[in-house]
Amino acid sequence: MPWWLPAAVKGVTTGIQYLTRPKRGVTTTPFAETTYGKHLKRREETGLYPPSIRGKMLRRYGETISSGTQRERAGISGGLVSRGMHGSISGLRALGAPERRRTGLISGYGKELDIESELGGLRAGEEYARLSTMTEERRRAEEEQIKFQESQAKWGLLGGLGEAGMGLYSGLMGKKLAQLGAEEGKEYGSYAPYVFAQQGGIRAPAYGFRGLMEESPEEKKIKQLQLMEEFLRERGLID
Repeated sequence: MPWWLPAAVKGVTTGIQYLTRPKRGVTTTPFAETTYGKHLKRREETGLYPPSIRGKMLRRYGETISSGTQRERAGISGGLVSRGMHGSISGLRALGAPERRRTGLISGYGKELDIESELGGLRAGEEYARLSTMTEERRRAEEEQIKFQESQAKWGLLGGLGEAGMGLYSGLMGKKLAQLGAEEGKEYGSYAPYVFAQQGGIRAPAYGFRGLMEESPEEKKIKQLQLMEEFLRERGLID
C-alpha cells in the first residue's frame, strides 16, 4: 500500500461527508405569512367589522326596526282617526314619534358597532404582536441551532483535513528518514537507529540530522561518542 494512501482516503472521506451533509433551513414560517397572521392583520386595519359587513348589519337592524315602526304608526293613526285628530298638529307629532325613535335606535346601534369594531381591531393587533414575537423567537432559536451545526461541521472538516495533512507529513518524513538512515547507516554504525529513530520515544539529536551530516569527520566522531554516552546513560549503563 502506498504510504500516502491512508491520509488521502481520510481527506477525501472528510470532504465528501462535509459536502453531502444534510442542510437544514428555518422551518418556522414568519407569522405575517401565515393565514391566521394575514387575518389578524386585516382585522387590525379594518376593525372587527369591515365596512361591507357593518353596512349589512345596519340594514338588517333597520329593517327589523322599520317593521315595528310601521305597525306602531298604523296603531297611532287609527287612534287619531277615531278621535277626529288625524290632521291635527298633535296628531302629526304623534305619527312622527315612531320614525324619530327608529332613527335614534339605528344611529345608536351604528355607534355600538363602531366601538365594538374598533375594540376588536385593537385586540387583533395585540394578538398579532404577541404571536409575531413568539414566532420570531422560535425562528431565531432555529437559526442559532443551524449556525451551531454548521460551525460543528466546519470544525469537523478542518479537523479531518488536518489529520489527513499530518498523516501525509508523517508518512513523507518517515520515508525520508528511512532513506536517510539507510544512506548513513554505515557511517554511524550500530548507533544509526538511535540517530534516525522515529518511534519508541527515543530523542533525536537537538542539533538535527542536517547539522550532523554537514559536520567534519572529527566533529562527527566526537558527537558520535557523545551520543553513545548519552544513550548508555539514559539506560542506566553508566553514571
